[in-house]
Amino acid sequence: MARLSMERDDRGIHMSGIPTIYVGLSQVELLKHLAAAGYDRMKVKDPAGYQAAWTAAQAREGKPTSPPPTSPTAPSVPAAGPQPIKNKVTRKPSPPETAQPAPAGSPGAPLPATEPKTELPNPAPTEGDDIAEQLRQLQIARQAGGLSPEAEREYQVLTEYQEWVQAQPPDFFPAGTTEAAKKKLFAKVNVVKKNQKMDKIKADKNLDRQVEEKSVDIAAAKKQNELDREAVRILTKGEPLDLFKKAYELNHEGDKEILRATIYGTCLQSSRTTRGLQVFISGGTGTGKSNAIKASINLIPPEQVTQGSFSDKAFFYQLAGKKKPVVFLDDITISDSQVATMKRCMTNFQMPTDHHTISGTERKPEVMTIPARTMWLGTAVSETGDDQLKNRYLSLEIIPGETDNAAYIKWELKRRQEGRPEIEVNGDVLTARAIIAHIKSRDFIVKGFTNIEFKYDHDRRLVNIALDLIEGSAILHYLQRDHKEIDGTIHVTPTVDDLTAALDFSMFRITDIRSEGRLTRTERALDELIQKHMKGRDNIELTQREIVDLSGKTTNPVRTLLFGRDGSQDKITGGLLEKAMWYRIDREMVEGRRMGQVVIIISKHDYGPEHSGSFAWLESADGTVK
Repeated sequence: MARLSMERDDRGIHMSGIPTIYVGLSQVELLKHLAAAGYDRMKVKDPAGYQAAWTAAQAREGKPTSPPPTSPTAPSVPAAGPQPIKNKVTRKPSPPETAQPAPAGSPGAPLPATEPKTELPNPAPTEGDDIAEQLRQLQIARQAGGLSPEAEREYQVLTEYQEWVQAQPPDFFPAGTTEAAKKKLFAKVNVVKKNQKMDKIKADKNLDRQVEEKSVDIAAAKKQNELDREAVRILTKGEPLDLFKKAYELNHEGDKEILRATIYGTCLQSSRTTRGLQVFISGGTGTGKSNAIKASINLIPPEQVTQGSFSDKAFFYQLAGKKKPVVFLDDITISDSQVATMKRCMTNFQMPTDHHTISGTERKPEVMTIPARTMWLGTAVSETGDDQLKNRYLSLEIIPGETDNAAYIKWELKRRQEGRPEIEVNGDVLTARAIIAHIKSRDFIVKGFTNIEFKYDHDRRLVNIALDLIEGSAILHYLQRDHKEIDGTIHVTPTVDDLTAALDFSMFRITDIRSEGRLTRTERALDELIQKHMKGRDNIELTQREIVDLSGKTTNPVRTLLFGRDGSQDKITGGLLEKAMWYRIDREMVEGRRMGQVVIIISKHDYGPEHSGSFAWLESADGTVK
């Protein structure tokens, strides 16, 4: 749409933007005619000066200056509403007046004479006029009854565009800039603004996330610092094992030997002198062995524990890059390849275990490594692996008695009544983990064993287990022992308390000096059952089948207790027939129902009082291990 402009300067008043045909009308009539013709976006800067406007218009058209009429006659105005503007408007000459014309300049005077049939061109519509018209039509529709979502979006865009154009300084657009170019620039500006807005939103969200993470990190660090201080306090002035027992009892009842063996074995991962302590738990189905070991490893920082089932070479991939890891094997079958790997790791406890392989399409050599000082924990119904593997780990058995079962049921009912999960974490558990982390972040050398005497010095395996347990206790209590840091390694001297703690395991309790080696708890339990069955007789003759019926067990476990793992009547590898002197085989018994069966002769045996700690002792009584 055209815009009416009337401006005053030192040369007078200038009008522009209106058809020449309307020059000479009064201001009111001019506005009416222009409104009727669709000129509704007029801008009148100086409403006064009609006479001067007339003179200026005549001068621009190159006509002799004549006084303006005093009574302009307005052309006919359409009845109502906007009318389309025709391309050309032809004004006919006025008919001859019969009456005396009014004086020039007086009201009602006719328009000045013009050439007949002079065609006055209507100003060509511009792109800006199109946008203004679109906005006008949209605004009318908007006020009348609302716009569709698409039309409303168009209205908002056009409004923003027009406001943006009007907001630019006069010299912002070069001369001759088309409306299309302005629109294109406006679109680019909008894209930039939109991107900036999105970038700001993303930046704000990222900042919020960082602040939140930082707050969480700060809170976690503060909590960890508190745990670390409490751990050092207990290591310095308290009894660490008491805390571990309290945290352990949160998730399991009984079987404290498993807890202590696990804790000592974990401490030994920081020893430079130990052979390592690997712990495997055996026991019947439903005896709670898995839950006992889970409650124990719950006290170890989770990132240090790897558990599950594994393929033959998975150990090398799962443990690569870890430092002092703990591997938990829960009641799984171990392949021959895995047994070989575990034996190498246990034998070379202080050294990494390498596996050389070929990988990739280019068949490049690759070395996979299990870290040094890896600890192995496991559970099984019977002892795991072959005899060589068995000789490398500490085997603990769970044989619950009536008292143990009653205590467990009481504890389990309480747990369920309180609605606690099977494995729970509380402040004591977190403090226990902080103690383990403190110990495993250091290296130790434990020395001072020259004054210890052993009852069974021929049982080297048991001697080494005792020495390792002494080391584990000394490391756990190092802040309460004589210690000194040399070149980044803490040197600790154990005391008699560490020897006492180490020997507080059933394997070290002497049952009879005539037994050639240590009877396990299950072996002794079976022998006590047979001794009770003898009812005072000096000896008794029983076949393997009769002992199976007497014990209520299946054949394989009884065979292992009698002849050893993978043993038989023709190949004794351990068990009661190897360890207990009051057991022997009579291969001559062939009479009656025992035809073809081997008969085992058991003599009467009285168990003396147990003497805890009698497996080893200090030669001197000064209270220190030297």
